[in-house]
Amino acid sequence: MLNGETIRDAEKYFQNGNYKKAIVLYQDLLKNNDKFLINKFESAEELEAFCNFMIGRCYYYQGHFAPAVKIFSGVINNHSSSTVVHKALFWKASTYYHLKKDYNKALKYFKQYSEKYKDRTLYIRSLFCMVNCYNKLHQKNNAKNILVQIKNLKDLSKENRRQADFELKKLNN
Repeated sequence: MLNGETIRDAEKYFQNGNYKKAIVLYQDLLKNNDKFLINKFESAEELEAFCNFMIGRCYYYQGHFAPAVKIFSGVINNHSSSTVVHKALFWKASTYYHLKKDYNKALKYFKQYSEKYKDRTLYIRSLFCMVNCYNKLHQKNNAKNILVQIKNLKDLSKENRRQADFELKKLNN
């Protein structure tokens, strides 16, 4: 029987980098809509979105581009009201950036994220990733514009401000 221990075990495997075992447990959770877990996640759909998102991240960390993108896309398309859909969009963009080196597609999805989720924790990170994409595409003026946008944000941390300043100086040299 699957229960809260199963999800904790899957999370432990994920945290310890044992992505194959984590995938097996997340897939088992998907097969068995346990009432305890559905209550924890508020709905079977939310549990499904979460498990699929985590499976996508496991594939991402294993360097398996195709299944990661497919799973993140499925979360985005099939679970639009889920609390993890914004993370799936960010990780889809990251997959294109890091694993595929497709900077145009990565930029497309980072832009979508930054336009739609300005209040989310990954917002500033998505902007810095856009800067990286523009740099890879040799579009320095676009990179500079994003860095100025970052610097103009209210409540920007000192660390992020320093990073934006550093990146701007690099681009201006």
